Amino acid sequence: MKQRNQDIQELEDIAMIAKKAYINTGVLAEQMLKEKKRTDDLTAATFETLSRRQRPVFVKELRKQGYSQEEVGKMVNRSQSSIHNYEKIYNKQNSK
Repeated sequence: MKQRNQDIQELEDIAMIAKKAYINTGVLAEQMLKEKKRTDDLTAATFETLSRRQRPVFVKELRKQGYSQEEVGKMVNRSQSSIHNYEKIYNKQNSK
């Protein structure tokens, strides 16, 4: 009976740890989403301050970092086709 009580206590301890981990994961996920939004807001603000000639370079740099056209579009509040057009402009400017 003593062993059974110890086993039950250990299972309850494990369940408590799992519950805390679950809660902490939720808190961490929320913080990560807030940080992503903050970063996207900074990226969008930076994009808006750039001249028309600098925007294609900025877009190209984001793409070089591994972001897709869709992701870059969301970051700078533009459509995917707009991002594609910036890339075409960049390629045109740099093919001379």
